[in-house]
Amino acid sequence: MIEAAQVKFDLPITAILYLPAIEGFSLVGNIFNDSRGQFADWRLIRTSTVIEFSECSGYTIASTISGSRYALVSAKGADVQTLLGDSLFEFSSH
Repeated sequence: MIEAAQVKFDLPITAILYLPAIEGFSLVGNIFNDSRGQFADWRLIRTSTVIEFSECSGYTIASTISGSRYALVSAKGADVQTLLGDSLFEFSSH
């Protein structure tokens, strides 16, 4: 988490989402470094509908319909494949 907070992303990031899980077309996870100041660090949130997953600075970025961009972080850092598994591929291919 600390490593992700220090990354200078090429795209503006709204926040870091820790331990994200796909629920429907949204993600649920603990937010950190919310640039909009809406949520306190570590609060559990549900994002709006995710429209795209992309890669930036070694991290998976989830872009939502509301214009937010979340850097996704697992307990091991940038590797969220273990959390999202095949769901990430299936979600991205729609």
